[in-house]
Amino acid sequence: MRANEAWGKLEELVVKLAGAHPQILFTAIIDTYGRCSIGVGVKENDPVIDAANSALDQVQAPGFADWLAPNRVIATEAQKNKILKLVIEGPEARKLKGAPRAMRLSRLLNNESWRLTQPPGGQGWPKVVAFYSFKGGVGRSTAAAISALLMAREGRRVLLVDLDLEAPGLEGYFGFTQEQLEGGMVDLLLAKAAIGDSWSFDPLEHRLAYADDPEVSSKGGLLHIVPAGRLDRSYPERLGRLALADIARSRGPDGALRSALQGFIDAESYDLVMVDSRTGFSEIGGMALNGLADLNVLMFKAAASERRYVEVVLDQMARLSADEVKSAKDANELAQSLLFVFSMAQLPTRQAEAEEFDLELREHISHQLWERVFKDLPQGVWVQPSPRDEDTPDAPVPHDIVLIPYLRDFPALSRAHDMLYNATQMGVKGYEQLARRILDVKLAMPVVHPASSTQPDPSVVGDVVTALTALTSEVQAEVDLGDLGALRERFLPRASHRELLNPEILIIQGPKGSGKSALFMAFKHREFLAQLARHAQVSPDQQQRLSQTTLLIGFDEGMSGWAQNAMRALFKRISKLPKGDLHEVLRAFWRTLLCAVLLSKLSGEPLLTSPEGPPLPPLSRTPTVEDAPTLCLDTEVQSELIAWVGALGDRAKFQGKELWLLYDGLDAHLTTDIERRSALLSALVDLWWGFRPKRMPLRARIFLRDDLWENEVRLVDKAKLLLHTHRAQVQWSSEDLYRILIKRLLNSESFETLLRSNNLWRDTLKPQPGLELLGRVPPDDAEWLKSVILALVGEYMGATKKKGVTYNWLITHLSDARGQARPRMLLALFSIAAKAQGTDETGRAPLSPEKLRLALRGEVSKIAVEELREEFGAEWTLNGHWVPDKFKEHETLWPVNYAGLVRSLVKHLEADKSEVTELLRKMETSGLLERRSAKAHDRVQVPDIYLYGLGLTRKG
Repeated sequence: MRANEAWGKLEELVVKLAGAHPQILFTAIIDTYGRCSIGVGVKENDPVIDAANSALDQVQAPGFADWLAPNRVIATEAQKNKILKLVIEGPEARKLKGAPRAMRLSRLLNNESWRLTQPPGGQGWPKVVAFYSFKGGVGRSTAAAISALLMAREGRRVLLVDLDLEAPGLEGYFGFTQEQLEGGMVDLLLAKAAIGDSWSFDPLEHRLAYADDPEVSSKGGLLHIVPAGRLDRSYPERLGRLALADIARSRGPDGALRSALQGFIDAESYDLVMVDSRTGFSEIGGMALNGLADLNVLMFKAAASERRYVEVVLDQMARLSADEVKSAKDANELAQSLLFVFSMAQLPTRQAEAEEFDLELREHISHQLWERVFKDLPQGVWVQPSPRDEDTPDAPVPHDIVLIPYLRDFPALSRAHDMLYNATQMGVKGYEQLARRILDVKLAMPVVHPASSTQPDPSVVGDVVTALTALTSEVQAEVDLGDLGALRERFLPRASHRELLNPEILIIQGPKGSGKSALFMAFKHREFLAQLARHAQVSPDQQQRLSQTTLLIGFDEGMSGWAQNAMRALFKRISKLPKGDLHEVLRAFWRTLLCAVLLSKLSGEPLLTSPEGPPLPPLSRTPTVEDAPTLCLDTEVQSELIAWVGALGDRAKFQGKELWLLYDGLDAHLTTDIERRSALLSALVDLWWGFRPKRMPLRARIFLRDDLWENEVRLVDKAKLLLHTHRAQVQWSSEDLYRILIKRLLNSESFETLLRSNNLWRDTLKPQPGLELLGRVPPDDAEWLKSVILALVGEYMGATKKKGVTYNWLITHLSDARGQARPRMLLALFSIAAKAQGTDETGRAPLSPEKLRLALRGEVSKIAVEELREEFGAEWTLNGHWVPDKFKEHETLWPVNYAGLVRSLVKHLEADKSEVTELLRKMETSGLLERRSAKAHDRVQVPDIYLYGLGLTRKG
């Protein structure tokens, strides 16, 4: 019998005894050699002692007796008994599941740091970040060194500590030689153990100041490195005299490791302490992961064979146990303290495949965290985010990974600044993303941008306010982008367009106002699309395919008047058909409409008239758009159209051409009846999905709202339409939202002047050769964007950062319950705030934060609610009432109790509970409601973008 099997048997027996004697404390005791005994909370002559001995004798497990200690049963009733004191007070003891008075007490020779949690640092401690990897060779020390350098270059004061005592050398990344080292962590810990409480040290003898980077000094940053020690001949002996197991057991502020770090912190004010810890099941690694650090950066190689170590680490971290996490606050703090980094990633060259690779890693981490950490927490303490969710300070997503690609030149480099330069030249942003995630998200310490020392010309500031006012005279729809001039001034090219231009994509989905229709307009202009493809770095082969593609409108709002009447007439004829027949008729409707568009728009084109290629079969009747509702019921005509479409596909393939049909406006301009719309959308997607196995050069782009795809498209094999393969999501990052704001402002000369006065102008903001139709395109550079917002509004939403950092605050408060903000709302916010402010109230920055706050709480929130009413007017109506209007009748101060809200709505709407709960679920998926579940209560909140427009307010 193996040791762990014997320990398991002992625990089972103790739980059984504790259940039989519920008033008595039973303890499974495992000594430092792994031998087993039972502690019983009675006096020595108590009969329960005999019962425990008898129970041990009756264990039917070969080899179990070999693991029993000489004193198999120990009476622990005496208050002075050391075992009882350890059980009651010691960190080595823990409760066993299955009986309230069953405990486990064990001691190890080594690696107790993996079972014991460390208390947090004392008052005034800076944030501690530990870099850990289970295996070596993953680039952990490199990532720690480069991250420390990046943070110091931002003006942070960083203490970088080498705790990889068995394989040190962190100082080498900054050019220090062994001759420059006097002491280090090994020397400090050895002196602490030898001298005891009277021990003290001079930090200057044990740290190195990195002063070779002018960017660090110019930003007011500081970087100190504490090496492991001088690697002379005595280093192995000095290290060998360290009792690392005893150091690990010395927990709390007086522990050896914290005392050593405290000396540096007392001597210098640091923003961050960054620790490079030891790999594997080491004492230092266990300490770092179990409470020494506020944030654990867990690094693994991205290769599939290396991912198995994720679960190994999660299984062994003591602070991840359910016993350590008792509330939603604990769970959020735990999630906030984990950051997974995958290094040496061999990323696929195709964007779609690279994103699929990223998603695969996210899903792996998400699954492992749920199974090994969060699933066992008390009910409601943790709600598992989607694998696609982004990490934020307020809503931590621990599986939002950072990917660092493989860089072939790194082995030839030794200095951190050379490595960072090489990565930048190769276009690799992994290290910058890692530093940003640590500071902005995990530690919520966003970069502080110094204000410009130049006071801008008041007339320029006033003109910028005027430009902001003109951003949108109303909340304009994207259909205003109807010509190339409007696209050049208003459409923002983004990196994500690379995926949207993939010919395999069938569905382009996103919420209302996310820019689907803007993209639809861009697709209507081939020359604009060609430049957009070049900007998005689409492959040359795909660019060639696009140049041979004919783009046609399959449906848009221009067909609205005809469609509404035609659908009423069609459904009147087919209302009594079985569901399966109805679906086929609606497929036939879309097929007829497709053929009518092709015949109309391609009339006279070689694709129809050229003698080259397979012939087109004759049609007994040429379909028109107006005929579609009638001809879809004619089976003979449909047989002809099926053959005709197939032959047209063969001709297009022969002539090397492709046809794309674009469908937009399906939510509002097809029909107002929800069930009919659902049937029509399902038939349309099914028709085009059915073309794919035939490899026809006929493609479609169907633009759909998210909720229509989720709730109304009903297909047997819907799950096969994979995101990033057949479907693309239109989503906006914070950077892209600010980029579209700046894109619109770049049409103003005064805004260019404002950028120049703040040293923010770049020549790349001019239209680039070969991309003139795209106009001025702001860079995808988070730091530059933050500086521009600083120049427009100011750093904070008030006098101090307590009111929030402007760059983060705006997007957070414009986001719905899914964390998605829409460009339309950001543009409206700035425009409405500028109108309210006028040109007479400007200060150093054109816009005041107060006007932005008032605009959000007033007109912007009302506009957002009216868009919801327009979008979900019928869907969210019960018994003649639009349900969100009834929220204020329940309570005006939110969040509120979910069950109470349900009861109130059932009463006010006179509706069934099932109807109300289903409607609330749909509101959650659509972003109106955020449900916050916890064990003690289940609460629901409305995000700020909708809150005030519904006549509500919130606590705080």
